[in-house]
Amino acid sequence: MLVPTAMLSAAVLSGCSAQSLPAAIADTATPAPVSTGDTSTGDPSTGTPTPGATTTGTTTAVPTPVPTPDQGPPPVVSEAQLDTILGKISTVTTAADAASDPTALAARMTGPALDLRTATYSIRKTDADYPAQPAIPAGPSSVVLPQATDSWPRTVFTIAENTADSTVAPLSLMLIQDTPRSQYKVYYAIPLEPATTLPPVAPATVGTSQLPNDTKLLSLTPTDAAAGYADILMLGSQSPYYDKFDPTGDTLQTSVGADYKAATKAALPNTASIDFAKVPGVGQTIALATNQSGAIVATNIRESVTVKPVEAGATVSPEGAVKAASGVSQTAKGTEAIYDYQLLFYIPPSGDTSKVKLLGFAQGLLSAKELP
Repeated sequence: MLVPTAMLSAAVLSGCSAQSLPAAIADTATPAPVSTGDTSTGDPSTGTPTPGATTTGTTTAVPTPVPTPDQGPPPVVSEAQLDTILGKISTVTTAADAASDPTALAARMTGPALDLRTATYSIRKTDADYPAQPAIPAGPSSVVLPQATDSWPRTVFTIAENTADSTVAPLSLMLIQDTPRSQYKVYYAIPLEPATTLPPVAPATVGTSQLPNDTKLLSLTPTDAAAGYADILMLGSQSPYYDKFDPTGDTLQTSVGADYKAATKAALPNTASIDFAKVPGVGQTIALATNQSGAIVATNIRESVTVKPVEAGATVSPEGAVKAASGVSQTAKGTEAIYDYQLLFYIPPSGDTSKVKLLGFAQGLLSAKELP
Protein backbone atom coordinates (compact mmCIF):
# COMPACT_ATOMS: atom_id res chain seq x y z
CA MET A 1 0.00 0.00 0.00
CA LEU A 2 1.36 3.36 -0.95
CA VAL A 3 2.08 5.77 1.87
CA PRO A 4 2.24 9.39 0.68
CA THR A 5 5.26 11.25 1.94
CA ALA A 6 6.20 14.90 2.22
CA MET A 7 9.49 16.39 3.35
CA LEU A 8 10.20 19.37 5.52
CA SER A 9 13.81 20.41 6.12
CA ALA A 10 15.63 17.36 7.39
CA ALA A 11 12.42 15.60 8.40
CA VAL A 12 10.43 13.26 6.20
CA LEU A 13 6.76 13.64 7.08
CA SER A 14 4.56 10.75 6.03
CA GLY A 15 0.86 11.26 5.74
CA CYS A 16 -0.18 7.30 4.66
CA SER A 17 -40.08 2.49 1.02
CA ALA A 18 -39.92 1.81 -2.53
CA GLN A 19 -40.38 4.89 -4.65
CA SER A 20 -40.28 5.28 -8.40
CA LEU A 21 -37.83 7.92 -9.61
CA PRO A 22 -36.51 8.83 -13.04
CA ALA A 23 -33.21 7.14 -13.85
CA ALA A 24 -31.56 10.47 -14.52
CA ILE A 25 -32.34 11.68 -10.99
CA ALA A 26 -31.37 8.97 -8.57
CA ASP A 27 -29.77 5.63 -7.99
CA THR A 28 -31.61 2.70 -6.49
CA ALA A 29 -34.07 3.45 -3.70
CA THR A 30 -34.69 -0.22 -2.78
CA PRO A 31 -34.13 -3.51 -4.58
CA ALA A 32 -37.81 -4.40 -4.31
CA PRO A 33 -40.58 -4.03 -5.23
CA VAL A 34 -39.75 -1.17 -7.61
CA SER A 35 -36.26 -0.43 -8.90
CA THR A 36 -35.32 3.18 -9.53
CA GLY A 37 -32.38 4.94 -11.12
CA ASP A 38 -29.48 2.50 -11.43
CA THR A 39 -31.58 -0.59 -12.05
CA SER A 40 -30.87 -4.20 -11.27
CA THR A 41 -31.28 -7.41 -13.18
CA GLY A 42 -33.85 -9.90 -11.98
CA ASP A 43 -37.51 -10.71 -12.51
CA PRO A 44 -38.71 -7.87 -14.77
CA SER A 45 -42.31 -8.31 -13.67
CA THR A 46 -41.60 -7.68 -10.00
CA GLY A 47 -38.27 -5.88 -9.83
CA THR A 48 -37.10 -8.57 -7.40
CA PRO A 49 -33.34 -9.03 -7.68
CA THR A 50 -31.90 -12.38 -8.65
CA PRO A 51 -30.27 -13.95 -5.54
CA GLY A 52 -26.55 -14.62 -5.60
CA ALA A 53 -23.86 -15.67 -3.17
CA THR A 54 -21.91 -13.02 -1.26
CA THR A 55 -18.25 -13.61 -0.44
CA THR A 56 -17.19 -12.33 2.96
CA GLY A 57 -13.47 -12.56 3.58
CA THR A 58 -12.65 -16.22 3.12
CA THR A 59 -16.23 -17.31 3.83
CA THR A 60 -18.98 -17.65 1.22
CA ALA A 61 -22.34 -16.87 2.79
CA VAL A 62 -25.42 -18.59 1.35
CA PRO A 63 -28.05 -15.97 0.53
CA THR A 64 -31.53 -16.07 1.97
CA PRO A 65 -34.73 -14.77 0.39
CA VAL A 66 -35.48 -11.07 0.32
CA PRO A 67 -37.10 -10.16 3.65
CA THR A 68 -40.86 -9.91 3.76
CA PRO A 69 -42.46 -6.87 5.44
CA ASP A 70 -42.84 -8.62 8.79
CA GLN A 71 -39.11 -9.31 8.79
CA GLY A 72 -38.25 -5.63 8.64
CA PRO A 73 -37.13 -3.38 5.78
CA PRO A 74 -35.28 -4.86 2.80
CA PRO A 75 -31.67 -4.10 1.90
CA VAL A 76 -31.34 -0.80 0.03
CA VAL A 77 -29.67 -2.33 -3.05
CA SER A 78 -29.21 -5.75 -4.60
CA GLU A 79 -25.88 -7.06 -5.85
CA ALA A 80 -26.91 -6.43 -9.45
CA GLN A 81 -27.96 -2.87 -8.66
CA LEU A 82 -24.69 -2.25 -6.88
CA ASP A 83 -22.79 -3.51 -9.93
CA THR A 84 -24.55 -0.85 -12.00
CA ILE A 85 -23.90 1.86 -9.44
CA LEU A 86 -20.23 0.95 -9.12
CA GLY A 87 -19.82 0.99 -12.87
CA LYS A 88 -21.19 4.53 -13.06
CA ILE A 89 -19.07 5.68 -10.13
CA SER A 90 -15.94 4.20 -11.68
CA THR A 91 -16.61 5.88 -15.02
CA VAL A 92 -17.12 9.32 -13.47
CA THR A 93 -14.22 9.15 -11.01
CA THR A 94 -11.78 7.73 -13.58
CA ALA A 95 -12.52 10.64 -15.92
CA ALA A 96 -12.22 13.12 -13.04
CA ASP A 97 -8.87 11.59 -12.02
CA ALA A 98 -7.55 11.88 -15.56
CA ALA A 99 -8.50 15.56 -15.71
CA SER A 100 -7.77 16.34 -12.03
CA ASP A 101 -11.27 17.82 -11.96
CA PRO A 102 -12.73 18.14 -8.43
CA THR A 103 -16.05 19.49 -9.77
CA ALA A 104 -16.62 16.37 -11.86
CA LEU A 105 -15.44 14.22 -8.97
CA ALA A 106 -18.08 15.70 -6.66
CA ALA A 107 -20.81 14.12 -8.77
CA ARG A 108 -19.87 10.74 -7.28
CA MET A 109 -17.74 11.48 -4.20
CA THR A 110 -18.40 13.31 -0.98
CA GLY A 111 -17.10 13.64 2.56
CA PRO A 112 -13.53 12.60 3.43
CA ALA A 113 -13.07 10.70 0.16
CA LEU A 114 -13.77 13.87 -1.84
CA ASP A 115 -11.65 16.06 0.44
CA LEU A 116 -8.55 13.86 0.23
CA ARG A 117 -8.80 13.24 -3.50
CA THR A 118 -9.32 16.93 -4.23
CA ALA A 119 -6.26 17.82 -2.16
CA THR A 120 -4.26 15.16 -4.01
CA TYR A 121 -5.24 16.67 -7.37
CA SER A 122 -3.94 20.06 -6.23
CA ILE A 123 -0.64 18.71 -4.90
CA ARG A 124 0.07 16.61 -8.00
CA LYS A 125 -0.23 19.64 -10.26
CA THR A 126 3.02 20.87 -8.69
CA ASP A 127 4.54 17.64 -7.41
CA ALA A 128 3.96 14.89 -9.98
CA ASP A 129 5.81 12.36 -7.79
CA TYR A 130 3.17 12.59 -5.06
CA PRO A 131 1.14 9.34 -5.09
CA ALA A 132 -2.34 9.48 -6.60
CA GLN A 133 -5.29 8.08 -4.67
CA PRO A 134 -6.29 4.58 -5.84
CA ALA A 135 -8.69 4.35 -8.77
CA ILE A 136 -12.26 3.28 -8.05
CA PRO A 137 -12.74 -0.12 -9.73
CA ALA A 138 -15.96 -0.93 -11.57
CA GLY A 139 -15.97 -4.27 -9.79
CA PRO A 140 -16.42 -7.10 -9.24
CA SER A 141 -17.34 -6.77 -5.58
CA SER A 142 -16.16 -9.48 -3.24
CA VAL A 143 -18.31 -8.17 -0.37
CA VAL A 144 -21.71 -6.48 -0.64
CA LEU A 145 -23.23 -5.30 2.64
CA PRO A 146 -26.20 -2.96 2.17
CA GLN A 147 -28.05 -1.34 5.02
CA ALA A 148 -31.59 -2.66 5.47
CA THR A 149 -33.76 0.41 5.95
CA ASP A 150 -36.74 2.23 4.48
CA SER A 151 -35.45 5.72 5.32
CA TRP A 152 -32.61 8.01 4.28
CA PRO A 153 -29.68 8.49 4.30
CA ARG A 154 -28.78 4.98 3.16
CA THR A 155 -25.42 3.24 3.35
CA VAL A 156 -23.78 0.41 1.44
CA PHE A 157 -20.40 -1.15 2.25
CA THR A 158 -18.58 -3.01 -0.48
CA ILE A 159 -15.11 -4.19 -1.45
CA ALA A 160 -14.17 -3.77 -5.10
CA GLU A 161 -11.32 -5.65 -6.75
CA ASN A 162 -9.00 -4.27 -9.41
CA THR A 163 -9.06 -7.14 -11.92
CA ALA A 164 -6.55 -5.40 -14.20
CA ASP A 165 -3.81 -5.34 -11.55
CA SER A 166 -3.64 -8.00 -8.85
CA THR A 167 -0.92 -6.04 -7.02
CA VAL A 168 -3.42 -3.27 -6.17
CA ALA A 169 -5.03 -3.74 -2.76
CA PRO A 170 -8.78 -4.36 -2.73
CA LEU A 171 -10.62 -1.11 -2.10
CA SER A 172 -13.33 -0.89 0.55
CA LEU A 173 -16.01 1.68 -0.20
CA MET A 174 -18.66 3.20 2.03
CA LEU A 175 -21.40 4.56 -0.24
CA ILE A 176 -24.10 6.96 0.94
CA GLN A 177 -27.37 8.05 -0.66
CA ASP A 178 -28.59 11.15 1.18
CA THR A 179 -32.11 11.46 -0.24
CA PRO A 180 -34.45 9.54 -2.57
CA ARG A 181 -33.51 11.93 -5.39
CA SER A 182 -29.75 11.80 -4.95
CA GLN A 183 -27.19 9.36 -6.30
CA TYR A 184 -25.01 7.04 -4.26
CA LYS A 185 -21.64 8.66 -3.63
CA VAL A 186 -18.37 7.34 -2.24
CA TYR A 187 -17.97 8.67 1.30
CA TYR A 188 -14.96 6.58 2.28
CA ALA A 189 -12.49 4.87 -0.09
CA ILE A 190 -10.10 2.77 1.97
CA PRO A 191 -7.54 0.24 0.64
CA LEU A 192 -7.33 -2.90 2.74
CA GLU A 193 -4.23 -3.90 4.66
CA PRO A 194 -2.29 -6.87 3.20
CA ALA A 195 -3.69 -10.29 4.13
CA THR A 196 -6.76 -8.74 5.75
CA THR A 197 -9.54 -11.15 6.64
CA LEU A 198 -12.94 -9.57 7.02
CA PRO A 199 -15.46 -10.83 9.57
CA PRO A 200 -18.48 -12.78 8.26
CA VAL A 201 -21.33 -10.51 7.21
CA ALA A 202 -24.97 -11.04 6.25
CA PRO A 203 -25.87 -11.91 2.64
CA ALA A 204 -26.67 -8.97 0.38
CA THR A 205 -30.26 -10.24 0.18
CA VAL A 206 -30.65 -9.69 3.93
CA GLY A 207 -28.56 -6.57 4.59
CA THR A 208 -27.56 -5.12 7.91
CA SER A 209 -28.27 -2.35 10.38
CA GLN A 210 -26.28 0.78 11.13
CA LEU A 211 -25.32 1.02 14.78
CA PRO A 212 -25.26 4.22 16.85
CA ASN A 213 -21.76 5.49 17.52
CA ASP A 214 -22.27 5.27 21.29
CA THR A 215 -23.55 1.68 21.21
CA LYS A 216 -22.61 -0.46 24.19
CA LEU A 217 -23.03 -3.67 22.20
CA LEU A 218 -19.40 -3.56 21.05
CA SER A 219 -16.16 -3.99 22.98
CA LEU A 220 -15.38 -0.33 22.21
CA THR A 221 -17.84 2.27 20.96
CA PRO A 222 -17.19 3.48 17.40
CA THR A 223 -16.58 6.97 18.77
CA ASP A 224 -14.00 5.69 21.24
CA ALA A 225 -12.33 3.58 18.55
CA ALA A 226 -11.62 6.70 16.49
CA ALA A 227 -10.39 8.68 19.48
CA GLY A 228 -8.40 5.76 20.85
CA TYR A 229 -6.57 5.03 17.64
CA ALA A 230 -5.69 8.71 17.21
CA ASP A 231 -4.23 8.57 20.72
CA ILE A 232 -2.19 5.48 19.85
CA LEU A 233 -0.68 7.20 16.81
CA MET A 234 0.52 9.92 19.18
CA LEU A 235 1.52 7.98 22.28
CA GLY A 236 2.05 4.39 21.18
CA SER A 237 2.17 1.93 24.06
CA GLN A 238 1.74 4.80 26.52
CA SER A 239 -1.84 5.34 25.36
CA PRO A 240 -4.55 3.91 27.65
CA TYR A 241 -6.18 2.52 24.51
CA TYR A 242 -3.10 0.62 23.33
CA ASP A 243 -4.11 -2.79 24.68
CA LYS A 244 -7.55 -2.56 23.09
CA PHE A 245 -6.16 -2.65 19.52
CA ASP A 246 -4.40 -5.47 17.70
CA PRO A 247 -1.11 -4.12 16.25
CA THR A 248 -0.52 -7.20 14.07
CA GLY A 249 -0.29 -6.16 10.43
CA ASP A 250 -0.99 -2.51 11.26
CA THR A 251 1.30 -0.74 8.80
CA LEU A 252 -0.11 2.69 9.59
CA GLN A 253 1.31 2.60 13.11
CA THR A 254 4.67 1.67 11.61
CA SER A 255 4.50 4.51 9.07
CA VAL A 256 3.26 7.41 11.19
CA GLY A 257 2.93 6.14 14.76
CA ALA A 258 4.68 7.15 17.95
CA ASP A 259 8.03 5.51 17.09
CA TYR A 260 8.12 7.27 13.72
CA LYS A 261 7.31 10.60 15.36
CA ALA A 262 10.05 10.16 17.95
CA ALA A 263 12.60 9.28 15.26
CA THR A 264 11.56 12.29 13.17
CA LYS A 265 12.02 14.64 16.12
CA ALA A 266 15.42 13.14 16.89
CA ALA A 267 16.60 13.60 13.29
CA LEU A 268 15.58 17.26 13.09
CA PRO A 269 18.41 19.85 13.29
CA ASN A 270 18.70 21.81 16.54
CA THR A 271 17.70 24.95 14.68
CA ALA A 272 14.11 23.71 14.21
CA SER A 273 11.31 22.05 16.17
CA ILE A 274 8.54 19.74 15.07
CA ASP A 275 5.23 19.10 16.84
CA PHE A 276 2.49 16.60 16.13
CA ALA A 277 -1.08 17.15 17.32
CA LYS A 278 -4.48 15.48 16.96
CA VAL A 279 -7.06 17.35 14.85
CA PRO A 280 -10.76 16.38 14.81
CA GLY A 281 -11.80 14.57 11.64
CA VAL A 282 -14.80 16.01 9.82
CA GLY A 283 -16.12 12.68 8.52
CA GLN A 284 -18.95 10.87 10.21
CA THR A 285 -18.24 7.52 11.83
CA ILE A 286 -20.25 4.72 10.20
CA ALA A 287 -20.74 1.39 11.98
CA LEU A 288 -22.45 -1.53 10.22
CA ALA A 289 -23.31 -4.69 12.13
CA THR A 290 -21.61 -7.94 11.15
CA ASN A 291 -22.47 -11.52 12.03
CA GLN A 292 -21.64 -12.57 15.57
CA SER A 293 -22.65 -9.10 16.82
CA GLY A 294 -19.50 -7.21 15.83
CA ALA A 295 -19.24 -4.21 13.50
CA ILE A 296 -17.30 -2.88 10.53
CA VAL A 297 -16.54 0.77 11.30
CA ALA A 298 -15.27 3.50 8.98
CA THR A 299 -14.09 6.72 10.56
CA ASN A 300 -11.93 9.80 10.01
CA ILE A 301 -9.14 11.38 12.06
CA ARG A 302 -6.57 14.06 11.27
CA GLU A 303 -3.17 15.22 12.50
CA SER A 304 -1.27 18.46 12.28
CA VAL A 305 2.51 18.68 11.83
CA THR A 306 4.08 22.01 12.73
CA VAL A 307 7.72 22.80 11.93
CA LYS A 308 9.30 26.04 13.19
CA PRO A 309 12.80 27.52 13.40
CA VAL A 310 13.89 27.96 17.01
CA GLU A 311 16.99 30.11 16.53
CA ALA A 312 17.18 33.73 15.41
CA GLY A 313 17.90 33.93 11.71
CA ALA A 314 17.09 30.27 11.08
CA THR A 315 14.62 29.16 8.42
CA VAL A 316 12.88 25.96 7.40
CA SER A 317 12.55 24.82 3.80
CA PRO A 318 9.48 22.73 2.97
CA GLU A 319 9.92 20.05 0.36
CA GLY A 320 7.73 17.70 -1.63
CA ALA A 321 4.00 17.79 -0.99
CA VAL A 322 4.21 20.35 1.81
CA LYS A 323 6.03 22.75 -0.48
CA ALA A 324 3.50 22.08 -3.25
CA ALA A 325 0.48 22.56 -1.00
CA SER A 326 1.78 25.62 0.85
CA GLY A 327 3.54 27.37 -2.01
CA VAL A 328 6.36 28.11 0.43
CA SER A 329 9.97 27.25 -0.39
CA GLN A 330 11.58 28.89 2.64
CA THR A 331 10.22 30.55 5.76
CA ALA A 332 11.43 32.04 9.01
CA LYS A 333 7.96 31.54 10.52
CA GLY A 334 7.44 27.82 9.98
CA THR A 335 4.71 25.71 8.43
CA GLU A 336 1.67 23.71 9.48
CA ALA A 337 0.50 20.66 7.51
CA ILE A 338 -2.76 18.78 8.07
CA TYR A 339 -2.87 15.07 7.28
CA ASP A 340 -6.07 13.06 6.83
CA TYR A 341 -6.62 9.42 7.81
CA GLN A 342 -9.62 7.36 6.74
CA LEU A 343 -9.73 4.20 8.85
CA LEU A 344 -11.59 0.91 8.61
CA PHE A 345 -11.89 -1.21 11.76
CA TYR A 346 -13.51 -4.39 12.92
CA ILE A 347 -14.81 -3.99 16.47
CA PRO A 348 -15.76 -7.24 18.23
CA PRO A 349 -18.91 -7.53 20.34
CA SER A 350 -19.04 -6.59 23.98
CA GLY A 351 -17.59 -9.34 26.14
CA ASP A 352 -15.38 -10.69 23.37
CA THR A 353 -11.74 -10.91 24.41
CA SER A 354 -10.37 -10.23 20.92
CA LYS A 355 -9.11 -6.75 20.07
CA VAL A 356 -10.14 -4.03 17.65
CA LYS A 357 -8.48 -4.65 14.28
CA LEU A 358 -7.42 -2.10 11.68
CA LEU A 359 -8.61 -3.55 8.36
CA GLY A 360 -7.38 -0.76 6.11
CA PHE A 361 -6.61 2.92 5.78
CA ALA A 362 -6.25 5.80 3.34
CA GLN A 363 -4.05 8.77 4.13
CA GLY A 364 -2.62 11.88 2.62
CA LEU A 365 -1.84 15.57 2.97
CA LEU A 366 -4.93 17.77 3.06
CA SER A 367 -3.40 21.22 3.36
CA ALA A 368 -0.25 23.14 4.28
CA LYS A 369 0.41 26.78 5.03
CA GLU A 370 2.98 29.19 6.37
CA LEU A 371 2.48 30.07 10.03
CA PRO A 372 1.30 33.63 10.71
